[in-house]
Amino acid sequence: MKYILYSTIDEWNESNSDMNTHFGLPDSHGTERYAMIQHVENSKNADYGKYIFPVCDKGSFICTHLFPADEQVDFNPDWNPPEE
Repeated sequence: MKYILYSTIDEWNESNSDMNTHFGLPDSHGTERYAMIQHVENSKNADYGKYIFPVCDKGSFICTHLFPADEQVDFNPDWNPPEE
């Protein structure tokens, strides 16, 4: 899985909407969506507050080719603060 970090919720929502349309979602039950919104919660991380958008590189929802490769990043476990 790759990820794109967006500065605004509007950017995240636009990509999610585009992926829902691309993959014909929501499903017939009206519940399946491409992604659930998340953001970088660790205030000590340089990307704090950015919105994390998943870019699938395996499975039924492969979409890496739909996004610029230079914007895709690997998962960073430091995006969320450690459990206390």
